[in-house]
Amino acid sequence: MIRLFIRQYSSSFQGVSKIKQKLDKLPIKISTNLLDLKTINRLDACNIQFLEHILTNLDTFGIKDKHLCDTLRTYENWDSLTKENIENTWNICRECSLNNQIFATLLSKNPKIIDIDKKYLNQRLYDFKNFFSRKHLERLLLRTPDLLTANMDLFSYKFNYVFALMGIDQKEMSTSCVFSYPIQHIRQRHLFLERSALYEKPKKKLQNNNPKLSFIVDLNLKQFLKLCTQDIFTVEDFDVFCNYLCEENFDNELLGLRIGKYLKNQILDSISYQKKIDRQIDEID
Repeated sequence: MIRLFIRQYSSSFQGVSKIKQKLDKLPIKISTNLLDLKTINRLDACNIQFLEHILTNLDTFGIKDKHLCDTLRTYENWDSLTKENIENTWNICRECSLNNQIFATLLSKNPKIIDIDKKYLNQRLYDFKNFFSRKHLERLLLRTPDLLTANMDLFSYKFNYVFALMGIDQKEMSTSCVFSYPIQHIRQRHLFLERSALYEKPKKKLQNNNPKLSFIVDLNLKQFLKLCTQDIFTVEDFDVFCNYLCEENFDNELLGLRIGKYLKNQILDSISYQKKIDRQIDEID
């Protein structure tokens, strides 16, 4: 039986009772407090046999609880959630050595993954070897499931900006959702701190007091200003800064840096170093 959580479903008593009766007939639990009103209304309008078929398909491959609700909320077309499509995606992920947790996250958060081609996925994973160790890539995929189907040129630009201009390594990148945001968001937050003397590009072997990357990009604006500037600046200050920033041209911001072969070697050296650290940690464990 389903334990029904009503948080957002603000319809009449008859409407609440109707959907509860419908979902009670299903063998698989749905925590509706994890769903938005639109998805709950879709469940209400959906044929009970079709809905049971979808839930069974997902449950068979370990898509349960939060992942189940994320899938229902994310997919506009539930018709694509056939057993064949899910099984094909699951097999491709296994063949590419992506574990079940990553598979569940990818399927539930990135609808494009259901149609992914094995050759394409292999190539994308191979491309990421030029940027991350395997462990850091796996952490990133859990935080940013869209990464596997995102535009590679845009990803590369963001990576080079964070690595070369902000001086942040792959380990710290993997603890944030930095690649979920447009470059404008990353640039605005970074330059606001840098030009306020609150951020300095780290120097080798020297400790820095910079905020963590996750604090810079992942927090909402008020939290960002509180934690990264100690409330020295207001939302209005940030908005004014961004307005002025719109007048600047950043077309060549990555030129003149060691973005060519030397930067590539720096990135590969960083990956090699992180792999060495990971091996040492594994040996201790």
